Amino acid sequence: MSDKASLDHMQTWRLSTIEKISKFRDTVQAQILKNELARSLLDTLVN
Repeated sequence: MSDKASLDHMQTWRLSTIEKISKFRDTVQAQILKNELARSLLDTLVN
């Protein structure tokens, strides 16, 4: 991909949006893993 200085406004917006979506997805995946771990630990303690 070209460097950011050579991108027009729409390309910059799209790149920014893609980066934000990727960061959001990573955050959600991390939270899901934390929840699964917590549930597993709780199940272990209860049983």
